[in-house]
Amino acid sequence: MPQFPPVIILAGGKSERFGVQDKATAKLNGLALINHMISRLKLQTNTICISGSKAYGANLTVIPDTQAFNGPAAALHAIAEHFQDIQYFITVPVDAPFIPNDLVPTLQAHGPTTIAKTQEDIHPTVGIWSTDTLRQYFSSLDTGANPSLRKIAEVCNCTYADFPNAGQFLNINSKADLKLAESYLSKSQ
Repeated sequence: MPQFPPVIILAGGKSERFGVQDKATAKLNGLALINHMISRLKLQTNTICISGSKAYGANLTVIPDTQAFNGPAAALHAIAEHFQDIQYFITVPVDAPFIPNDLVPTLQAHGPTTIAKTQEDIHPTVGIWSTDTLRQYFSSLDTGANPSLRKIAEVCNCTYADFPNAGQFLNINSKADLKLAESYLSKSQ
């Protein structure tokens, strides 16, 4: 496998819309969402890490959020600080189990900072990020800032990588979304 940038699974959210269960452990077709993501990604990269507080039984590096910022910004900041010796990294959310099988090479071909886009929407949790650009951006913010990923991408002059199938970016934010994903799987089999 050619050398691809590390891919970090964003799994540190509170899952408030999902209820009391940690989304990463929610089962889709008998397999936890975190395991769906790992299975998809190990065919696309040599390095997978988890952004969050635990490894979920996987033998992967865990990168905890920094306390300097809030929300997804805390994750991006921690990841950029963790990878001091690389130029860029890719992020994916734990709750998008159908990401394209060519996600990593497609984003890498566009270069940093690039966000996935479908006809329906942009997907700022799915992107390739420049570590240097992020470090410069975070150094300009006040401690405790909570910029959205969309805002961070905009400030970092992101470009977009177009993907034709919006279904591959289905984001499971609720139990109803999980049922939709199960329906999606049963139709594809």
